Amino acid sequence: MRDWPALSEPVLLAEVDLATLESPIIESVVEATATASGDATGVTAFFEADLSPGVTISTSPALDAPPNSWGLPVWLAPQPSRLVRGEPFRVGYAYTGLGGRVRLLR
Repeated sequence: MRDWPALSEPVLLAEVDLATLESPIIESVVEATATASGDATGVTAFFEADLSPGVTISTSPALDAPPNSWGLPVWLAPQPSRLVRGEPFRVGYAYTGLGGRVRLLR
């Protein structure tokens, strides 16, 4: 996945504090800006977790980290969506406790 071209910078889909979380259900829609033109055929989501001061784990594909067991989900679009550099688009995220779903919105 590190070789797949990114069409935008990462965007924060959700921020969760496990110490105060009351419900595992998360729904969000965020706006992003295309940093390159191309056909978006899927969206990937990664997490970063701050375990303690100075200790973070991340599944970001941008990191040159050794493989781990966390995996990196990719949600394929039903059909490509053309993104043009500089234009905004939206990304929707939903997690119900049984799994997550990410979708590219126009």
